[in-house]
Amino acid sequence: MTNRLANSIRFSMPYGSLMVLAATTLIAGCNDSGLRQVEGVVTIAGEPLTTGRIEFVPEVGRRATGNIQSNGSFKLMTFKPGDGAKIGDYKVLIEAVETEGQQKMGTSIFDEPSVDPSSFKRRTLVHPRYGSLASSPLVATVKSSGNQINFELEQ
Repeated sequence: MTNRLANSIRFSMPYGSLMVLAATTLIAGCNDSGLRQVEGVVTIAGEPLTTGRIEFVPEVGRRATGNIQSNGSFKLMTFKPGDGAKIGDYKVLIEAVETEGQQKMGTSIFDEPSVDPSSFKRRTLVHPRYGSLASSPLVATVKSSGNQINFELEQ
């Protein structure tokens, strides 16, 4: 009987080790990065901001950014599109610039069209204070769920 018990322990030890290794790998593979999806809408004077960039800046750590779409919506990313931001408090920056320019055409069929830099006009769509860490009044908190965060900007 003692011999049978010893054989059974020897037989089960490798499988027990494999089970522990599999469980450890499974738990490590499910590691929660702390990122939560964050989306929202940016409006100015009640109308959607149609272009721009939004940035969530933590006191320490990596920033989360997003492009503002034509309907004013945005989705944040930290590492890849749409992955969100870490849970915590943020200072928020928003910049939106519209550029207008004219294309200068060449004089013969061999000339390539070029852009005349002096024809470009840049127009800021939001007050510059929203684009500076020192002056932006915008703040946000990313929570574990329900992160629909909207911003109404003043002109």
